[in-house]
Amino acid sequence: MTSFDHVNISVRDLDRAIRFYGETFGLTLMLRQTLSGDWFDAIRGTHGAVADCAILVNADHSLRIEMLSFPTQQPGPGGIDDVGIGHFAITVDDIDAVRERAIRAGATPVGAVVEVPRSILPKGKRMCYLRDPDGILLELAQRLSP
Repeated sequence: MTSFDHVNISVRDLDRAIRFYGETFGLTLMLRQTLSGDWFDAIRGTHGAVADCAILVNADHSLRIEMLSFPTQQPGPGGIDDVGIGHFAITVDDIDAVRERAIRAGATPVGAVVEVPRSILPKGKRMCYLRDPDGILLELAQRLSP
């Protein structure tokens, strides 16, 4: 199964963005957490990255917006942290196979395939970033069972 997963945006002021998207579109806060550590650096191809993260969803979770705010101005490679749309994510069944197909088709890997710590996403998720042949950043996401 392949489906749309989420859109990621980088924002200057996370509280302001939460209020804006919540009040404007009726979205509710599903998660708010600081992201850092080996897994976060591995997927981004960076060292020492820290981001404040919020995920907002609509009532049936068919719309999910992931927002990141980077408190220290240490931009990631290739503008990965620039304010604006950061990436879009596609859910796949077999992340390793899809990643390899994408690379054979001209994608460039960014960082490694990682598993998000269960303390952040209890149901589990493996993910990776790729740049398509035009340089557009995308995330592959494989949802795991609880």
